Amino acid sequence: MIRITALAALVAIAAPVKAAEIKVFATGAVSQAVQDIVGAFEKDTGHKIVASFGTAGGIGKKLADGEKADVVFSSLGGLRDSKAFLVEAEPMVVGRVRMGMAVKQGAARPDISSADKFKDVLLGASSVSWPDPAQGATTGIHFSKTLEQMGILEQMKAKAVYGRDGADVSKAVAEGKAQIGFTQTTEIQGVPGVDVGGMMPDTYQLVSSYAVALTKEGATAAAAKDFFAAVTSAKGVDVFARRGFDVK
Repeated sequence: MIRITALAALVAIAAPVKAAEIKVFATGAVSQAVQDIVGAFEKDTGHKIVASFGTAGGIGKKLADGEKADVVFSSLGGLRDSKAFLVEAEPMVVGRVRMGMAVKQGAARPDISSADKFKDVLLGASSVSWPDPAQGATTGIHFSKTLEQMGILEQMKAKAVYGRDGADVSKAVAEGKAQIGFTQTTEIQGVPGVDVGGMMPDTYQLVSSYAVALTKEGATAAAAKDFFAAVTSAKGVDVFARRGFDVK
């Protein structure tokens, strides 16, 4: 189980004096877990969470451009790059996730269990969706680098269906705009009309750690600290586990 740090212990949930608005930035990979926690937190406290979802790169740019948030969820690397805006130099990891293949619900699941089979499936597919690396998506950058490493990037560009993020990738597959798609499994699970068809082979796998942090603005707001405490509590960790994250 991921350990709860001293910071979480120091921001124990207290009854709010009045309802407050808490601004949250979060990546698509954690969106379902975050929305689950937000719903329960708003009901319990009366506070309002205003959440904005995007890519790790996009969130980093927002912070660098001066956009304000109280609590930020992103890749661990992304938050470390944005440490100047955070109250703690080291964010708290909420879980890890791997990349998988999205297939239309009920469709055949091509075998991608080895590097050779993975390459054959990619070359044989009529269309393949993955997050647009130009948007700063962690998985999109990795997947494009993987295709380049395999020597098939230019071939794949001809049948690429780029998504803004992993959720867009899953929707493209569900709607028949792409035969298969690749993104983090937490962005495939829960999307109607699409299934996880397999995991990328270890040779090309990406294991991403996601984390949460209070910003310097959030650290001065009692409601934001309460939300951070809810996210990093044992119940919060359980939510991430149910949404497909490895929290051990």
